[in-house]
Amino acid sequence: MKIVGVGAGPGMLTQKAIDAIKNARHVYGSARALGLAKEHIRGDATVLESYDLRVEDEACILSTGDPMLSGLGRKAPHDAEIIPGISSSQLACARLKVDATDIVAVTTHGKEPSQSKKMLQEVALLNRDLFVLADPSFDLVDICAYWDSLGYDGEVVVLEDLGYETEKVSHGRITSPPKRESPLFCAVVRNLAQKKQKKKRPTGYPFRLADG
Repeated sequence: MKIVGVGAGPGMLTQKAIDAIKNARHVYGSARALGLAKEHIRGDATVLESYDLRVEDEACILSTGDPMLSGLGRKAPHDAEIIPGISSSQLACARLKVDATDIVAVTTHGKEPSQSKKMLQEVALLNRDLFVLADPSFDLVDICAYWDSLGYDGEVVVLEDLGYETEKVSHGRITSPPKRESPLFCAVVRNLAQKKQKKKRPTGYPFRLADG
C-alpha cells in the first residue's frame, strides 16, 4: 500500500507521486484528492467512504496536501510507503516568506471549540508564530475574541483556496481578524504576544510643591 500526497492544489504532484499513481491498479481518495490526480490515474478510482485504510496491498491511497500534516499518514499501517506532497503549510510559508522553522503547526480538525481554545492557548505560551490547519467549522472570530480577552494581540493572516485560481490572502489583527469565505482555508498568527499594560499614574501630586 502507498499513501500518496497529491498537494494542496492543482499541479503540485511530485514525479514520484505521479509514477505511483500511474502504476496503481486501484486508487482511493476523497473526491478532491482524486480530482487533483485524475490525469494520472490509469486504474480504477474509488472515493473513500471511511478512513480505516483497509485496502489491497498494491493500492494507492491519495491524501490531500501532505499525508503527515494532519493527513492519512498517521493512520497508515507500519508497512505502508508514504510519498510526501506539497502541504498547505509549505504554501503558506512561501506566500508569507516565513521560514518553516519559525512556526508551530497545529490542527483543529475533529476538535470541539473548547478543545481548540485550550490547545491554541497552550501553544501561544511558546511565543512562536502559529500555523493553524483549520476545520471548516473553525470559528476564527471566536478564537480571536478569546485571545483578545486573555490580553493577546498579534497579526492574523487567512489564506483561502491555496494553490487554486481563487486563492486569497487577507491580513488583519486579533482585534479585527479577516473574514473568510471559503471552507478551504488555513490561518497564520504572527507576533502573538501579551499586550503591554498601561502604567497607572501615581496618586497624589506628581510634582513637588515649591516652598513659600
